[in-house]
Formats: sequence, structure tokens, C-alpha cells
Amino acid sequence: MPTNKQRRESARRHLERQLQRRQEQEAAQKRRMLIASAFVSSKTTGPCGYTSADLAKNPNLKNTGFPPDPKPTPTKTIVADFATNRGTIQVTFDGKAAPCNVQSLAYLIGKKFFNNTPCPRAVDQGIYAVQCGDPTGTGSGGPSYTVKDENLAAAKYTAGAVAMANGGPNTNGSQFFFVTKDSSKGLAKSYTVVGHVTKGLDILQKVVAGGNDGSNQAGGGKPKLPLGFTTVKIASVVGGGPTPGTGPSPTVVTPSPTAAPAQPTPTAS
Repeated sequence: MPTNKQRRESARRHLERQLQRRQEQEAAQKRRMLIASAFVSSKTTGPCGYTSADLAKNPNLKNTGFPPDPKPTPTKTIVADFATNRGTIQVTFDGKAAPCNVQSLAYLIGKKFFNNTPCPRAVDQGIYAVQCGDPTGTGSGGPSYTVKDENLAAAKYTAGAVAMANGGPNTNGSQFFFVTKDSSKGLAKSYTVVGHVTKGLDILQKVVAGGNDGSNQAGGGKPKLPLGFTTVKIASVVGGGPTPGTGPSPTVVTPSPTAAPAQPTPTAS
């Protein structure tokens, strides 16, 4: 039987543990409040309204600033060369169909955002695609802003289509996927089509046909035939108006901060 002294000592230790847990909980709550107060969502004032993402909540995001957001948004056709470890993939981006997303991609290409980056996901069941555009290769990387969806009603996910990956409505960033075989039946019209592959589709089809490790919960996984970009460059620009992705820094609207918990940036799927 424990003595009275032992019982008192046990009660004292129990009380100390309770107080310590309470202090730790209060400290954690204060940290969450400070982080939420420090993050102030902001957006550009042009037609695209690029919106800032919370770098504190997602360490895989890269601070890129905002793309230019002129009025009207440029609608040029942009041809880009993606040099890879398996050959060159050429993409024609449609600035008329998705002007804000194309302007953002041109901006990121100009900042060499995609240079030396992997394509961490291939899918070969239900849909057929290779997903790229995440410098971290984690599936949650991207720039420090999001882009709205565009022209979803006209989206067609046929072979060669290039569409933005997202984590929900209006959460486009830098991640996109190449469709290697008609996937219209497997994909809802939730992904903005930004262009089409005009060279190198065979490279992407071989990567998908090579299989994957099934590691992605949303389907597919790391391709068994690794694919990565070495350099990405704009080869030509066609059309009127200013070149997308260039110009003065945009005006940014910053609302008052809130103490509500900040929401994490969704992982592209």
C-alpha cells in the first residue's frame, strides 16, 4: 500500500503534468494565431486577380511574386520548348482560351521556374497522363500564388492536351499534366486546358506505357521511366498586344488581417 507521502507525491506529479500540457496547448494556440495574423491574403487588381498562397502553411511553395496583370490580358499564342532527359517536348499555349493561366506559365518560364524539375507522376488507368511543374517533386509544390479556372465548359482532354492540375476550384499554380491518350471519360471538366503538345507526344506516351510505382493515392505514381525538364524556353510568340508574363509589377490589394486559422494550400491532384 502506498503511504500518504507517496500518494501526495504522485498527486503532485500528476498536477504538474496537467499544467505542463495546458501550457503547451496554450502556446500552440498562440503560435497558430500568430501565423494566421501574419498571413494576409492579397491579390492583383487586374482581370486575372492572381491570389497569394500561404507560404507559412506550405513549405513546398516557392516565393515567386505575382505575374503582371495588365488590362486587357494578353491573348497571344506561345510556343514553348521543354528540353527533357528523353528529348524535346514542344507545347503551343492558347492565350485566347486561357489567357490568365498562359500568362502565368509564361511568367514562370521567364523566371526559369521549371528548369531542372522532375515530372513526379504518371497515370495509366482511367486517365492517361504525365504530371509535371512541381519543382519539389512532392505533389504539393508550386508558386506563391494561385490562378483562377478558365474556359472549363470547352475543356477536352484528348491526346496531346495540356491542362492545369489543381486541388479544387480556382487553385491553379504551376503544376500541369500532359494527356497521352483520350481521357475525356475519366476526367470531369474541372481542369483548365492551356494548350496542346505539338512535338514529343511519343516521349510522354512511352513514359506512361512504362508504368509507375502506384504511390499516388489519387491514382498512378512515380514513373518507372523517369522524366524531367532540363530547360524550358519560350520559342515564339504570336498575336497582338504585350507579351504575356512581361511588364511592370502588378498593383496588389491587401485586405486587413484576420485571426482565423489560415487554410493550407491544397495539394494538386
